[in-house]
Amino acid sequence: TPTRGIGNKTQAALRTEALKLNLTPGELLITLAEGDESPHAALFARRAGAALSRFAKMLAGWIALRAELAPRDLMDKILEDVDYRPYIDDGTDEGRSRWENVIELRRLAAEYRDEGLEDFLENIALVSDQDTLDESANAPTLLTLHAAKGLEFPVVFIIGLNDGTLPHIRSFDEPEAMQEERRLFYVGITRAQDRLYLLHSLNRYTYGYAEPAEPSRFIADIPADLLDDGRPGRQQRKSRRKSAGYENWTLPSPKGAAASPKKPKPQKQYAPGMKIEHSVWGEGMILNTKLDGDDEILDIFFDSVGLKRVVAAMAKLQIK
Repeated sequence: TPTRGIGNKTQAALRTEALKLNLTPGELLITLAEGDESPHAALFARRAGAALSRFAKMLAGWIALRAELAPRDLMDKILEDVDYRPYIDDGTDEGRSRWENVIELRRLAAEYRDEGLEDFLENIALVSDQDTLDESANAPTLLTLHAAKGLEFPVVFIIGLNDGTLPHIRSFDEPEAMQEERRLFYVGITRAQDRLYLLHSLNRYTYGYAEPAEPSRFIADIPADLLDDGRPGRQQRKSRRKSAGYENWTLPSPKGAAASPKKPKPQKQYAPGMKIEHSVWGEGMILNTKLDGDDEILDIFFDSVGLKRVVAAMAKLQIK
């Protein structure tokens, strides 16, 4: 949608502050609808805070109307408020095609006048052309996991298998929701008759910048002898996985010898939201930090170059 003066830097700041407050970016954003009276208004620079507050007020208004307006009417209100048509329809064939997709979505919303918004949002993801599939066509079929129920294919690719996507991030603290995500994954893998490909990203682009992404925890639950990552040395890796933990075995110390002191567990030296300075890239803000063995890996948004991933011990950072 139109940016409304909310750029990549402001979005990164919103995500960072939300992480520090243990809130989702949306939850933090909605509090900013109160303007200067918001308890979180001081977290943002004046210009960024004003832009976020304006959009938050719009969002709060739409939320307040969701119980009063039918889905199509609420959609019309949102399209008008954000002036969406000029943004996507530039008069070209491609632009007109984009607007036609919006009109089709609006037509579907009109069918849920009595059912309401929640039913519309729940079912719109399940809308598919699976009933008109041409099984003889030499072309891939794109389906959601929900829409794939009851269907089978010789070869299946499941993409986006990253924690936060499948399972969805909202299921992390809800056991029942996590089980539903696991059942959905099971539906996907059992659609394959002959071959199944499970794909996850090493990095994902968020707000225009690459961020490291963790593989879905569901992949780790699959027995090693059923997986083949296509690289040489499959058998050796499977053996290592089956004997996980051997690297921590130690031989007993010689009789009378003092036991070797245990190596202290590395601790994080940095935290999300911390401001730092790099000798080349200048000032930046830490978005994420994680330990990888003895190294602390930092994802930092720099004003000059955007997002960078660095090893803390080698980056020679100065804390501001």
